[in-house]
Amino acid sequence: MRTPLVEFALFKNRTFMGTLLVHFSWNWVWSVFMFLLTLYLQHVRHLSPVQTGVLYLAFALPFVLASSVAGKVGARLGERIQILGGMALAVLGSLIFALLREQASYALITLGFAALGVGGALSYNAATSLGMASVPDAKSGEASGIQNTVLQLGAVFGLAGGSALFKAIESQRVITSLERAGARLSQSDRSELAGLLSGSDTARQRLQTLAPAVASQIERIVNGAFMDALHAAMALSIGVAAAGVAAALLLRGKTATAKATKPG
Repeated sequence: MRTPLVEFALFKNRTFMGTLLVHFSWNWVWSVFMFLLTLYLQHVRHLSPVQTGVLYLAFALPFVLASSVAGKVGARLGERIQILGGMALAVLGSLIFALLREQASYALITLGFAALGVGGALSYNAATSLGMASVPDAKSGEASGIQNTVLQLGAVFGLAGGSALFKAIESQRVITSLERAGARLSQSDRSELAGLLSGSDTARQRLQTLAPAVASQIERIVNGAFMDALHAAMALSIGVAAAGVAAALLLRGKTATAKATKPG
């Protein structure tokens, strides 16, 4: 085509591709912890939606504050170093949640949120500016559209992949623990368990109906299964964030001070 909607030559640009991988990996991590930590705080720690929202300020405020100085950091250290540092903080935050205990202190949870907030702001802003600076002005519209698309894909694949892994492990752990405790589950019971909302009151009540012999142990079984699944999903996020660190190594130069004249 003479005027394609997307010029695939842009993907031959090593710097631009590296920033896309950073965007994808960061939004994967973001979507997973935003979803699963909300469930953890409300269903395991029994916080209200308002209390959960207040605790999430530990992510939002550092993100906003770090975003306000991200440009200065990039100008001093270079976007490449800034992205490396930001994605390293994403690894740290994911690691904190991957090792989180059921009754972990709120200080530790706050630390995890803060690491992800600062890391996300630094890596996202630097990847956006460096990616846009690496393409010609005439292609900036296409490049911006591609960046936004990749960001959305990162969230979609992260939420789908992380949640699928979480649910598979949680369901298996619940079934195994119930049977070890003496419950007898039919195949239809197993199928129903797989469809219950993680850690919800409805799920707990249904479990007590399906396995009345172990009703007194339901809270321990459900929470234990939830934590095992959370750890697995966040461990996957660590791997994705580490891929973002590796992607940052693909980036050329300290900073992009001028527009490229052509892709590549």
